[in-house]
Parts: sequence; structure tokens; C-alpha cells
Amino acid sequence: DTGRSTSHMEAGALVVDTDTVAGDRLVESFTVNDAGTELTLVTKIRRSDVGKPIEFKRVYKRSE
Repeated sequence: DTGRSTSHMEAGALVVDTDTVAGDRLVESFTVNDAGTELTLVTKIRRSDVGKPIEFKRVYKRSE
């Protein structure tokens, strides 16, 4: 379950920070390259039962 989410701009990226009901934290960062052809999504999951954050990075390319 997700809890409260907040968002803000940070160094040209949209950052969405979510605290889960279980006390964990999900941070998602969205950026678009200068050409407007790629969207990069970096997701960090901070769980209380894992020592360090788990990070995923996905890059979506615009098709012509």
C-alpha cells in the first residue's frame, strides 16, 4: 500500500517521494533529455528490512 506522496523539481527532474503504509520509502525521478527523445525513470526503494536502497533505471525512447 502506498501512503502520502509529495513531488518537487530537482535539477531538472520531477521527483516523487512516497512514504508507504509499512514505513518504507519509494523515490521516483523523471527526466527528459535535451532533444526530448528519451524519458529516464530512476526508482529507489528504501525498505526498513534491507540495508541499502534498491535502485532501478529505465530509459524510454520516443519512436518516430
